[in-house]
Amino acid sequence: MKVKLVCQNFIVMDEFLPTDAFAALWKAFQSESFQSINTAGWNKVWGLTDGHGREGPSYLSDLTLAQKLKSPLPPLAYQTFIAELKALTDLVEQKFGWSRSVFDVFTLRSFIYPPDCGLAWHDDGKGRHGAFTIYVNQTWHPAWGGELLLDSGSEPSADQSTLAPFDNPHLIKQLAGSLGTYVFPWPNRLVLLKSGTLHTIKKVDAAAGHHARCSLTGFFLEESTVAKLRG
Repeated sequence: MKVKLVCQNFIVMDEFLPTDAFAALWKAFQSESFQSINTAGWNKVWGLTDGHGREGPSYLSDLTLAQKLKSPLPPLAYQTFIAELKALTDLVEQKFGWSRSVFDVFTLRSFIYPPDCGLAWHDDGKGRHGAFTIYVNQTWHPAWGGELLLDSGSEPSADQSTLAPFDNPHLIKQLAGSLGTYVFPWPNRLVLLKSGTLHTIKKVDAAAGHHARCSLTGFFLEESTVAKLRG
């Protein structure tokens, strides 16, 4: 594992998993049961022109809690990834200011972004400390798009107006007055992101052909959200 970049709102790490664990994760990813996004209704983080992505089942990192809630258990390769992610607590506490409790319970889900698919600007909303993404696609090319763009001056939106799909003066004002960073979706690259940070995924270009941007993404849940799950 190599810490590539540490900023106020996000961390980027390369070669996160050992080679064999990353290969197993990719194999498990391909065995997932995917469905089209917005199958259960319009999640407005996906804009009207953001294409037709695919998503896998949603898992919880806490297997005991998952069994209690009768949620599906993550594949073994995903459980290995969960253990490696939880092992970052000391490093992330030191470099990012997160407490160890942030890693107590988090979600994880597989996503496929084929050509012409992206994700609108958003800040991940409330009830979450932040998010993570690990890229599991086996290669990537600069002509294929799919970069993660991160706003450098974000503050949480109290009214969730970043999800307004048509008339969004809050978002326009924020982005017009700020700059940011791009993250190339390189294999085995991990991104940790604080909640409240505006970000977007640029559309995968037609040049990608049969290649797709593939990732495992999840959210670190706030204590109040976990308490509701535990009952």
